[in-house]
Amino acid sequence: MKKIFNIIAGSKKNFPLRHRILNITEFFGLLVFLQATATNYIIRLPFLAVLMPFISFVVISFLFYLSRWQHKYEVPVIISLMFVGFVVGPSLWINGAGLGGSVPFWYVYLVVSAFILTEKFARIFMVTSLFFTVGGLAVMEHYGWIMVQPYDSSDERFWDILTQILLVMYVLVSLVNVIIGNYLYENKKATRFANRLVMANERMKNIINTDTLTGLFTRAYILDKIEYEKTKLLRNKKEFGIIMADIDNFKEINDNLGHSFGDYILKEVANDIRSILRTQDTASRWGGEEFLFLLPDTPLDNSVHVAEKIRETIAKKIYSNGDNDIYLTISMGVSVYNDFTGKRKPDSCIKKADDALHMSKRLGKNMVKALSCT
Repeated sequence: MKKIFNIIAGSKKNFPLRHRILNITEFFGLLVFLQATATNYIIRLPFLAVLMPFISFVVISFLFYLSRWQHKYEVPVIISLMFVGFVVGPSLWINGAGLGGSVPFWYVYLVVSAFILTEKFARIFMVTSLFFTVGGLAVMEHYGWIMVQPYDSSDERFWDILTQILLVMYVLVSLVNVIIGNYLYENKKATRFANRLVMANERMKNIINTDTLTGLFTRAYILDKIEYEKTKLLRNKKEFGIIMADIDNFKEINDNLGHSFGDYILKEVANDIRSILRTQDTASRWGGEEFLFLLPDTPLDNSVHVAEKIRETIAKKIYSNGDNDIYLTISMGVSVYNDFTGKRKPDSCIKKADDALHMSKRLGKNMVKALSCT
């Protein structure tokens, strides 16, 4: 059923909503005129009563061909509305019992279609003209200025009105189905696009916030995280640790063993650091061979313990890329931000950690020193 419907209306990918509604309206229009032609011929109505719906069938079929298969819109929609509303409609009104027949039901659908299918000046013109057409026909019928052809019997009136009401209801349901289906389709497209946009933004954030060599976070990212931890500290009153680290004698490694081996060292040290830190901790490449770590909800003694664990892990490992094998050491400085008033800037604690790092360097390297941030 869905395939048949898409054949008539066109797929959502190839036809916009208005165009699909036009295709459905024209298709049902040609079916109605075909049915009217056959019925009038079978019950042996006058020749004009058979010819008029047949001509309408031919015209609407051609317009449906232009709309559905040639992807034309503006010309078919205007000609369809004007032909049915101002030529066929009045003729059927007169020959179909006027207000007492089934034609007024189709004018209701025609006004709805004109409002949906047109816009701006065309919409105002078509809808207003249809209102005046129906009003004019009704007034002329009421005052006897036109003579309408009544039904031959009450049974004929019953079956005509019943079938036309059911047909109009079916067409309206089809129209609503197209509108709802199109809404759901567009909503699904928008959701997929939004999800892709979110994923793209996340990838962009990762690219911007990640150091390309080590895979650690950038300096700018960790500074934002430290500011966030400061605001969190004002609520939960839990201090956070800051560790500054620097690979000892890294310049000599670069000079003697080459920059490619130096890059290898930076990546391996970064991997070792990640393996030790907790999920909630943040490791960043501060610059060159320097690193900065943020340890949320961690007092000074625990921060020193983490730094010692990193130092020991690196000091015990042989770093080898197949061509060179060396031992490394790393010096570290630790500080903790614990200003629960929030008046002190975190930069002062970063400087304290850096001062502690320089103290480690001066005292012989391969050690951890801590300085209070108060």
